[in-house]
Amino acid sequence: MLKKLFFVIIFLSASLLAAQQKYFVYFKDKGTHFPNRLYKTADIESLCTPHLSDKAIERRKKVLGEKNYVGYDDIPVYQIYKDQITSLGIEIKNTLNWFNAVSCYLTAEQYSKVQSYSFVEKIEPVRTIVLKEYNEMNFEDYRGTLPAVNALMGFNYGASYTQDNLENIPTVHNAGYSGNGVIVGILDGGFEHATNPSLIPVKVLAEHDFVFNDDITSDQPNDQPGAQDHGTGVLSIMAGYAPGYIIGPAYGASFLLAKTEDVRTEKNIEEDNYAAGLEWMEARGVQITSSSLGYTTFDAGQTSYTYADMNGKTTIVTKAAEKAFSNGVLTITAAGNEGSSAWYYISAPADGFNTLAVGAVNSDNTLATFSSRGPTSDGRIKPDIVAQGTNVYHAIVTPPYYASGDGTSYATPITSGIAALLLEAYPHLTNVQARNILQLSGDNVSTPNNNRGYGLVSAVRALNFPNVKNNSGTYILNKMFLGQTVVSNAVKINYVINYGVPVKINMSYDGTNKYTATLPALSTGDVIRFNFIYSTSSGGDPSSQVYSIAYGDINVRNSAFLAGTDEEGQLPDSFVLYQNYPNPFNLGTTIKFDLTVSSQVSADIYNVLGQKITTVYSGVMSAGKGKSLYWSGKDDKGAACPSGVYIFSLHAGDMFAVKKMVLLK
Repeated sequence: MLKKLFFVIIFLSASLLAAQQKYFVYFKDKGTHFPNRLYKTADIESLCTPHLSDKAIERRKKVLGEKNYVGYDDIPVYQIYKDQITSLGIEIKNTLNWFNAVSCYLTAEQYSKVQSYSFVEKIEPVRTIVLKEYNEMNFEDYRGTLPAVNALMGFNYGASYTQDNLENIPTVHNAGYSGNGVIVGILDGGFEHATNPSLIPVKVLAEHDFVFNDDITSDQPNDQPGAQDHGTGVLSIMAGYAPGYIIGPAYGASFLLAKTEDVRTEKNIEEDNYAAGLEWMEARGVQITSSSLGYTTFDAGQTSYTYADMNGKTTIVTKAAEKAFSNGVLTITAAGNEGSSAWYYISAPADGFNTLAVGAVNSDNTLATFSSRGPTSDGRIKPDIVAQGTNVYHAIVTPPYYASGDGTSYATPITSGIAALLLEAYPHLTNVQARNILQLSGDNVSTPNNNRGYGLVSAVRALNFPNVKNNSGTYILNKMFLGQTVVSNAVKINYVINYGVPVKINMSYDGTNKYTATLPALSTGDVIRFNFIYSTSSGGDPSSQVYSIAYGDINVRNSAFLAGTDEEGQLPDSFVLYQNYPNPFNLGTTIKFDLTVSSQVSADIYNVLGQKITTVYSGVMSAGKGKSLYWSGKDDKGAACPSGVYIFSLHAGDMFAVKKMVLLK
């Protein structure tokens, strides 16, 4: 009788589950205290700051300012609205403050009742997405054997040396950087970090399971066995530390771990889990988020996203990643493994405007065939950068404890680890600065495309890339020369502001890796060209003197964001106008070009009707690579231009070129 009753209960539970579907319930406002979006920061600080850590507030203030670091989206979902939902016997699965919504399972009757509430704006289904992987792992070559020893400069990388060396990570480790003090968040299917020798040293600050709503991210009895495998491998690629086997780029960083995938049915993830995971991490002060997930295929019977939806503003996962970025988080995600499939393109959230999408290359830096391609459906270049994504060495849960695998999901933690090294070296960097440095230090920066983006990420090039610190209105230019022999007391900078008179000054050395120079007062849109002059020989041999050319656009609103190149100076072979960056843009955009000879230059902006909007520059420019101009998106009268397509026209002597650009607000 008991056995029969048990089966009846199971049958009824299954029937009830089948009759329900998971939905987002969106509310019209934040309750009686904030019935609309009119508010003052001081009025909502008391509501928002309790769930924001000091680290989160510090990070937000760096990009949003002292007075605007909290906003309407941070106000908690009104508790009375939630109580009204639960009074119907409905269990709320996730609360999403950013979207002013909750997720829950509803029957048809409950759906109608909830929809009738005056405070409910709309109800939408939560989509369940199938995670597609590529050749997840192969450990036959390593079973019961000790990986080959690869020692370099005191670090024994074991079989992970190949993937670390391709991205120049050993040189940065040797300089003393390991990601120490940087908080990284990983969203995946689970994590087992207590048994594998390489993961026991990892500093885990907190972890949460958004599938079963507890703080256990390793496999549980109601999991499909192996739920933790993928996330465990990803964590080890980024942070593992077992000399002779594996050393991840950010082995010294601290981690927040979110289990967001339900692998019980074909590695599924529900969109609300991902969004809730990002919101949870952001509130705890995360600086970098890394997700090795790509969403294109959905369960049967659901409405799937299409390529047209890969536009940076449609899917919940993309909107959540972009919201985290707006709060100062550097969001990094896998481009996807669809390059050999009918889908072919990148997938959400890799379509985000600011989210760094990572493609995959082989160990010889050739593109992996499975790596998803761009562009986004609205025409933006994707992926942004690439890293090794084939035969990547990583940890597994059981003996022999190590394996290799393929996928952009394994290229992503390498990139995120390098980002942690960058933020450790330069804590003042905003996420905007860090994102652009990772892109512009790629090996394909001159000709970015929809296969490799801006090219292979490099730890050395990223840390050597010049950047600016805004120190209470004084701008400090920073530079490293990792991997080079430089005479420390002989580094100078020669700079020109807005094509004015050149100024040469000595750079200060901190005794370890950094050289600094204080720049004069700057204004929004100022363009600085500079070259570093240094010697590689202590004997003072003139032939050892090196000139390294770079340029910068100072945007005070973005905490003195510096874009540029860092390469040995030489005259270009041809006249080239590059695509503006970023594109699309909203606050302003940089236009780069190469001049073969000194020329009278005229740079103008036109609308699609051929009407001239403004002149960006008119005057004589010297020859050189990486010439830079900046357009703020304003017309000749200083008025902001509307969204749309614009034409940039460049005349240099008898040379002429045009490029289209998109202003998007």
